Amino acid sequence: MSVSETDRLARVIERDFEFLPDSQAVQIRWRRLLVEYEVKGVQVHDTRLAASMFVHAIPQLLTINVSPASWICEFSTPPMFLIEARIVE
Repeated sequence: MSVSETDRLARVIERDFEFLPDSQAVQIRWRRLLVEYEVKGVQVHDTRLAASMFVHAIPQLLTINVSPASWICEFSTPPMFLIEARIVE
């Protein structure tokens, strides 16, 4: 998929979502999770998403690749659910 095609698809997807602010509460929760679960590497980014979901009380994450993100459900309270999306070209 070209950059322009990806940009067009992202704009279509973004119309249907509300963007929530980052905050000090997200930062505090994220740092706590990193230390408590000894998170390293690319999972640091996923942990930031989980922290934001916790702070904003978002119970579901839409992803195109459930397997790498499934570990974040382990420390989710309240329970977090992953929903797999399929991109149809």
